[in-house]
Amino acid sequence: MTARLLFVLAIGSVLAAAAPAADAPRGDLLVFRIKDQFDALHTDARYRRLPLLALWGDRTGSDFVNDWNTVLCDSLARELRGYRLRTVQVAHVKGTPFFVKGKVKRVFRDRDDAPVLMDWGGEFREAYACREDHCNVLLFDRESRLAAAWTVTVLDAALLAEILAVARGVVAQRRTSSR
Repeated sequence: MTARLLFVLAIGSVLAAAAPAADAPRGDLLVFRIKDQFDALHTDARYRRLPLLALWGDRTGSDFVNDWNTVLCDSLARELRGYRLRTVQVAHVKGTPFFVKGKVKRVFRDRDDAPVLMDWGGEFREAYACREDHCNVLLFDRESRLAAAWTVTVLDAALLAEILAVARGVVAQRRTSSR
């Protein structure tokens, strides 16, 4: 009886963990309240009404996030001069023991001046099925709908060109719809 009960509880836990976030149907920007490494609170409202490029990574993927963030921000600043596109990095830190969280935040504070959302609850991974050990690039349009997503590792010129082309298209949609 006890073994059967434990089995049912284990299956229930797995199914609950695999369920998508209730607040965010896959494809829309999820409703969130997440602090960055400086303990500043960020909410989804801050990232709505403008195109958004979110770069998500776990511990291994964070190196790829840093590389892609630098290249994408530099390229987008040159190409989309005068047009706004927000960017944000999201660190998947779910499962970090409570006694290490301060050290993790210090590492991010030392490495990045720009805010990095510290996703302790794993909300982004669940909502967008982000792949571990990679940089996951999520592009949202101005209506906060997921326009495109890429799973990347090392910098690749062809993939960079594709991401930039899609980003230009999302920004262009914003320009034509606001005329």
